[in-house]
Amino acid sequence: MRNLLFYSLLILMFGIGATAKAEELDKVEIPINGDNYDRPGRPKAPVVIPINCEYEDGVLYFGFNYDLGAVTVTVVNENTNQQWQAVLQTSSGYNSMNISEDTGCYHIEITTINNVVYQGDFEI
Repeated sequence: MRNLLFYSLLILMFGIGATAKAEELDKVEIPINGDNYDRPGRPKAPVVIPINCEYEDGVLYFGFNYDLGAVTVTVVNENTNQQWQAVLQTSSGYNSMNISEDTGCYHIEITTINNVVYQGDFEI
């Protein structure tokens, strides 16, 4: 009886894990990089990127670690040169933007009101 209970729980855990993994396969995590600042006389320290980005089913989801004010987001499909642009508020911490579901290579550029540029590339 204990073996039956053990194997039932084991199968249930694998089933839950497989379902969660299948849901994650549709998401694309997009690495975002910041400007390289040239600060003479100061050691180079790692730059903390305050933006997280994911793509899923034609929508870009942005997570902002702190309020950057309004940012301008430009996305370009590098295969077709189709562009999308939006001004997003970062105060809520999260925002989204609809783009195409077409396959190809995409480039994202996020510009703050202080002209700091963050960018990333991804492929669908």
